[in-house]
Amino acid sequence: MPKIDRDKPLPPHTKLDYYECYAKIVLEDLFPVFISELLLKDKPDLQDIRSQVGIEVTIAEISETIEAQRLYSTLHAVDDVTQSRNIERMEQCGATYKSGILFGPNGSDEFILINRAIDSKIEKLQKGEYGKFSEYHLFIFSSILASETMLNDELEYLEQREIADYFKKIYIQIPGELLYFDLIKSTYEVFSVDTNKQFDWAIKARQMVEDGESQ
Repeated sequence: MPKIDRDKPLPPHTKLDYYECYAKIVLEDLFPVFISELLLKDKPDLQDIRSQVGIEVTIAEISETIEAQRLYSTLHAVDDVTQSRNIERMEQCGATYKSGILFGPNGSDEFILINRAIDSKIEKLQKGEYGKFSEYHLFIFSSILASETMLNDELEYLEQREIADYFKKIYIQIPGELLYFDLIKSTYEVFSVDTNKQFDWAIKARQMVEDGESQ
Protein backbone atom coordinates (compact mmCIF):
# COMPACT_ATOMS: atom_id res chain seq x y z
CA MET A 1 0.00 0.00 0.00
CA PRO A 2 1.60 3.31 -1.08
CA LYS A 3 2.19 5.92 1.58
CA ILE A 4 -0.44 8.64 1.87
CA ASP A 5 0.71 12.00 0.50
CA ARG A 6 0.50 14.47 3.38
CA ASP A 7 -0.08 17.34 0.93
CA LYS A 8 -3.28 15.83 -0.43
CA PRO A 9 -6.70 14.88 0.96
CA LEU A 10 -7.02 11.33 2.24
CA PRO A 11 -7.85 8.79 -0.47
CA PRO A 12 -11.47 7.57 -0.51
CA HIS A 13 -10.59 4.08 0.73
CA THR A 14 -8.21 3.53 3.65
CA LYS A 15 -7.80 0.77 6.21
CA LEU A 16 -9.06 3.07 8.95
CA ASP A 17 -11.91 5.52 8.41
CA TYR A 18 -11.05 9.15 9.21
CA TYR A 19 -14.43 9.93 10.76
CA GLU A 20 -14.38 6.86 12.97
CA CYS A 21 -10.90 7.77 14.18
CA TYR A 22 -12.05 11.33 14.87
CA ALA A 23 -15.09 10.12 16.82
CA LYS A 24 -12.92 7.79 18.89
CA ILE A 25 -10.57 10.66 19.82
CA VAL A 26 -13.44 13.00 20.74
CA LEU A 27 -15.29 10.47 22.90
CA GLU A 28 -12.19 9.35 24.80
CA ASP A 29 -11.26 12.99 25.37
CA LEU A 30 -14.64 14.35 26.49
CA PHE A 31 -16.21 11.30 28.15
CA PRO A 32 -13.43 9.39 29.95
CA VAL A 33 -15.70 8.56 32.90
CA PHE A 34 -17.98 6.20 31.00
CA ILE A 35 -16.02 5.60 27.78
CA SER A 36 -12.89 3.46 28.11
CA GLU A 37 -10.55 2.63 25.25
CA LEU A 38 -12.64 2.31 22.11
CA LEU A 39 -11.78 -0.31 19.52
CA LEU A 40 -12.11 0.53 15.83
CA LYS A 41 -14.27 -2.31 14.59
CA ASP A 42 -17.29 -2.76 12.35
CA LYS A 43 -21.02 -3.08 12.99
CA PRO A 44 -20.85 -0.99 15.09
CA ASP A 45 -17.83 1.12 14.24
CA LEU A 46 -16.53 1.78 17.77
CA GLN A 47 -16.74 -0.79 20.55
CA ASP A 48 -16.17 -0.40 24.28
CA ILE A 49 -15.82 -4.01 25.34
CA ARG A 50 -15.52 -3.25 29.07
CA SER A 51 -18.72 -1.22 29.24
CA GLN A 52 -20.46 -3.22 26.52
CA VAL A 53 -21.27 -0.10 24.51
CA GLY A 54 -21.40 -0.14 20.72
CA ILE A 55 -21.14 3.19 18.89
CA GLU A 56 -22.06 3.68 15.26
CA VAL A 57 -20.49 6.62 13.38
CA THR A 58 -22.20 8.36 10.48
CA ILE A 59 -22.21 11.58 8.48
CA ALA A 60 -25.26 13.77 7.95
CA GLU A 61 -23.76 15.93 5.24
CA ILE A 62 -24.03 16.80 1.58
CA SER A 63 -21.13 15.71 -0.67
CA GLU A 64 -19.62 19.23 -0.84
CA THR A 65 -19.31 19.27 2.94
CA ILE A 66 -17.46 15.96 2.96
CA GLU A 67 -15.00 17.23 0.33
CA ALA A 68 -14.42 20.45 2.27
CA GLN A 69 -13.76 18.51 5.47
CA ARG A 70 -11.25 16.25 3.73
CA LEU A 71 -9.38 19.32 2.50
CA TYR A 72 -9.57 20.83 5.98
CA SER A 73 -7.82 17.76 7.41
CA THR A 74 -4.71 18.52 5.30
CA LEU A 75 -4.15 22.15 6.28
CA HIS A 76 -1.68 21.40 9.09
CA ALA A 77 0.64 19.47 6.79
CA VAL A 78 0.77 21.50 3.57
CA ASP A 79 2.78 24.51 2.43
CA ASP A 80 1.26 27.98 2.21
CA VAL A 81 0.50 27.73 -1.52
CA THR A 82 -1.32 24.42 -1.17
CA GLN A 83 -3.10 25.64 1.95
CA SER A 84 -4.42 28.68 0.10
CA ARG A 85 -5.52 26.48 -2.81
CA ASN A 86 -7.33 24.08 -0.46
CA ILE A 87 -9.08 26.93 1.37
CA GLU A 88 -10.17 28.35 -2.00
CA ARG A 89 -11.62 24.95 -2.97
CA MET A 90 -13.36 24.66 0.41
CA GLU A 91 -15.02 28.01 -0.29
CA GLN A 92 -16.02 26.81 -3.77
CA CYS A 93 -17.79 23.95 -2.01
CA GLY A 94 -19.77 26.57 -0.10
CA ALA A 95 -17.84 26.34 3.17
CA THR A 96 -16.25 29.11 5.22
CA TYR A 97 -12.84 28.81 6.87
CA LYS A 98 -12.52 31.26 9.75
CA SER A 99 -10.13 31.38 12.72
CA GLY A 100 -9.02 27.80 12.11
CA ILE A 101 -12.53 26.30 12.05
CA LEU A 102 -14.45 25.06 9.04
CA PHE A 103 -18.11 26.15 8.81
CA GLY A 104 -20.63 24.71 6.38
CA PRO A 105 -21.46 24.26 3.63
CA ASN A 106 -24.70 22.62 4.76
CA GLY A 107 -27.25 25.12 3.48
CA SER A 108 -29.97 24.43 6.04
CA ASP A 109 -29.56 24.80 9.79
CA GLU A 110 -32.12 22.13 10.54
CA PHE A 111 -31.99 18.61 11.92
CA ILE A 112 -33.48 17.07 8.77
CA LEU A 113 -30.32 15.32 7.54
CA ILE A 114 -29.43 14.29 11.09
CA ASN A 115 -32.82 12.70 11.69
CA ARG A 116 -32.61 10.89 8.36
CA ALA A 117 -29.26 9.48 9.45
CA ILE A 118 -30.76 8.37 12.78
CA ASP A 119 -33.64 6.63 10.99
CA SER A 120 -31.20 4.83 8.69
CA LYS A 121 -29.18 3.48 11.61
CA ILE A 122 -32.30 2.44 13.52
CA GLU A 123 -33.38 0.41 10.51
CA LYS A 124 -30.06 -1.44 10.51
CA LEU A 125 -30.30 -2.04 14.25
CA GLN A 126 -33.80 -3.47 13.83
CA LYS A 127 -32.51 -5.81 11.14
CA GLY A 128 -29.88 -7.16 13.54
CA GLU A 129 -26.94 -5.90 11.50
CA TYR A 130 -24.90 -4.92 14.59
CA GLY A 131 -23.15 -7.07 17.15
CA LYS A 132 -24.77 -7.59 20.56
CA PHE A 133 -24.08 -4.87 23.14
CA SER A 134 -25.78 -3.74 26.33
CA GLU A 135 -26.49 -0.37 24.74
CA TYR A 136 -25.86 1.51 21.53
CA HIS A 137 -24.79 5.09 20.93
CA LEU A 138 -24.67 7.13 17.73
CA PHE A 139 -22.01 9.68 16.71
CA ILE A 140 -23.03 12.02 13.89
CA PHE A 141 -20.99 14.58 11.96
CA SER A 142 -22.92 17.65 10.86
CA SER A 143 -22.24 21.28 9.97
CA ILE A 144 -25.49 22.82 11.19
CA LEU A 145 -25.56 25.74 13.61
CA ALA A 146 -28.13 24.89 16.29
CA SER A 147 -29.93 27.42 18.49
CA GLU A 148 -31.24 26.60 21.95
CA THR A 149 -34.76 26.45 20.56
CA MET A 150 -33.65 23.96 17.90
CA LEU A 151 -31.97 21.80 20.51
CA ASN A 152 -35.04 21.74 22.74
CA ASP A 153 -37.23 20.89 19.75
CA GLU A 154 -34.86 18.11 18.70
CA LEU A 155 -34.81 16.60 22.20
CA GLU A 156 -38.61 16.61 22.22
CA TYR A 157 -38.65 14.99 18.78
CA LEU A 158 -36.23 12.25 19.86
CA GLU A 159 -38.32 11.55 22.94
CA GLN A 160 -41.57 11.38 20.95
CA ARG A 161 -39.93 8.95 18.52
CA GLU A 162 -38.71 6.84 21.47
CA ILE A 163 -35.21 6.80 19.99
CA ALA A 164 -33.87 5.68 23.38
CA ASP A 165 -35.27 2.23 22.59
CA TYR A 166 -32.45 2.01 20.06
CA PHE A 167 -29.74 4.56 20.83
CA LYS A 168 -29.28 5.66 24.42
CA LYS A 169 -26.94 8.54 23.62
CA ILE A 170 -26.35 10.62 20.52
CA TYR A 171 -23.30 12.82 19.92
CA ILE A 172 -23.35 15.40 17.13
CA GLN A 173 -20.08 17.06 16.11
CA ILE A 174 -20.72 20.51 14.63
CA PRO A 175 -18.37 23.47 14.05
CA GLY A 176 -17.01 24.63 17.39
CA GLU A 177 -19.31 22.44 19.49
CA LEU A 178 -20.29 18.90 20.38
CA LEU A 179 -23.98 18.32 21.01
CA TYR A 180 -24.67 15.52 23.49
CA PHE A 181 -28.16 14.04 23.84
CA ASP A 182 -28.57 11.69 26.79
CA LEU A 183 -31.86 10.01 25.95
CA ILE A 184 -31.84 7.97 29.16
CA LYS A 185 -32.01 11.16 31.23
CA SER A 186 -33.91 13.14 28.55
CA THR A 187 -31.29 15.90 28.59
CA TYR A 188 -28.87 17.54 26.22
CA GLU A 189 -25.58 19.30 26.79
CA VAL A 190 -23.46 21.51 24.56
CA PHE A 191 -19.69 21.19 24.80
CA SER A 192 -17.84 24.22 23.50
CA VAL A 193 -14.75 23.19 21.54
CA ASP A 194 -12.14 25.83 20.87
CA THR A 195 -10.26 26.13 17.60
CA ASN A 196 -7.05 24.54 18.86
CA LYS A 197 -8.86 21.53 20.32
CA GLN A 198 -10.91 20.82 17.20
CA PHE A 199 -7.89 21.22 14.95
CA ASP A 200 -5.85 18.96 17.24
CA TRP A 201 -8.52 16.25 16.98
CA ALA A 202 -8.43 16.54 13.18
CA ILE A 203 -4.64 16.20 13.09
CA LYS A 204 -4.68 13.15 15.38
CA ALA A 205 -7.44 11.48 13.37
CA ARG A 206 -5.58 11.94 10.11
CA GLN A 207 -2.38 10.64 11.70
CA MET A 208 -4.22 7.51 12.86
CA VAL A 209 -5.38 6.90 9.30
CA GLU A 210 -1.87 7.43 7.91
CA ASP A 211 -0.39 5.10 10.53
CA GLY A 212 -3.02 2.52 9.77
CA GLU A 213 -1.91 2.30 6.15
CA SER A 214 1.56 1.16 7.20
CA GLN A 215 0.33 -1.66 9.42
